[in-house]
Amino acid sequence: MIEWKEIRNGCAFVSGYAFKGSDFNTKNIGKPIVKIKNIQNDFVTLESSQYISDELLNDYNKSIEKFLVGNEEILIAMTGAGSVGRVGLTNFKGTAFLNQRVGKFMADEVNLNKEYLFNVLTSLYFKKFLYIKGQGSGQPNLSPNDILDVKIPFPAYKEQKEIGKILQLLVKKIILLKEQNLTIEATSKAVFTEWFGRYQLGDELPKGWTAKKLVEIGESIRGKVKNEEGRVVLSAISTGKLIPSDEYFTKQVYSKSLSNYIICNPGDFAYNPARINIGSIGRNNLNVNGAVSPVYVVYRTSKIYGRYIEFLLKSKKFDKHVGKFANGSVRQSLNYEGFAEFTILIPSESMLNKFYSLIDVLDYKIISNNEQIQSLTKTRDTLLPKLMSGQVRVNNIKQIEDA
Repeated sequence: MIEWKEIRNGCAFVSGYAFKGSDFNTKNIGKPIVKIKNIQNDFVTLESSQYISDELLNDYNKSIEKFLVGNEEILIAMTGAGSVGRVGLTNFKGTAFLNQRVGKFMADEVNLNKEYLFNVLTSLYFKKFLYIKGQGSGQPNLSPNDILDVKIPFPAYKEQKEIGKILQLLVKKIILLKEQNLTIEATSKAVFTEWFGRYQLGDELPKGWTAKKLVEIGESIRGKVKNEEGRVVLSAISTGKLIPSDEYFTKQVYSKSLSNYIICNPGDFAYNPARINIGSIGRNNLNVNGAVSPVYVVYRTSKIYGRYIEFLLKSKKFDKHVGKFANGSVRQSLNYEGFAEFTILIPSESMLNKFYSLIDVLDYKIISNNEQIQSLTKTRDTLLPKLMSGQVRVNNIKQIEDA
């Protein structure tokens, strides 16, 4: 019978530092800062991170060095509706600093193995447990003691290490696939820039090119959900994607009834007007009939322009447009009228189709990788309880190592 003990029996914990918001920059200058938003789907990346310059960091006390994190470290979101209790493994080169309300686990490797701890905390049972533990009368929150008080199965350290090793083989395969996806996305962006980035508004354009505002080639969609069956609630996240809400948040953050939600069909764009300034806008590429919160803006254009516009909405040009048309002194917001004023250069349809035929190959590879990631994640979640109970022994699953 495996004994359950508090995490503190084999682990120390550090909560992040309250850096000054005015010191942050988005120019990739200095050290990146890991925030709650960087913890997604069991991993931590530096995508869309803010930075603090080395010069400003020198003004802080040297004790901030204890808030440095490197690769393959276990972090947890300590606050936030829908995010509290979310655990992720860092996956980046170099080092970064922990921001406030993000914590770091430090297994002692005597009583507790890091790889084992990570796989336990990201299991379905503990995802739900940590989220529920963080609930209170106000803002969901976990203190360091709340986290260290959590009881987990504590098999012998040698057995933990064996379990962690075999499960980490699956984790590393997932990491590799995610890294491939990032490389493919960077390649797609480079191809787009090479094909379409040489011309600006006011330039003499090639034959077949035109300049138009988004309002001229699309429309705002305000249609409400009439039939909820099969509708998937979507959320726009800061990495510029539209994903199922249930995959991003650790709880259901949307209403039980979707009758007031706006339809967001395949190919539609959607964003929260109050979060557009951090890149929370995306396109429904999931081949599902989606729905988004009533506060969202949904934009629909013809199929020929969709993928092209998707690239443009991740450009610095669009960021400048948001800065110009967003309003609000405390929190900036961009309504549909401001969004629709974005003027873009549109190539000929024949050129767009040639571009898509090239990009489609890369898109299909990402889809294939994501399917493999889902399969590997499911295998890991199934194996963990069986390994801990002894129902499956490590020696019996050598095929994972050989795969």
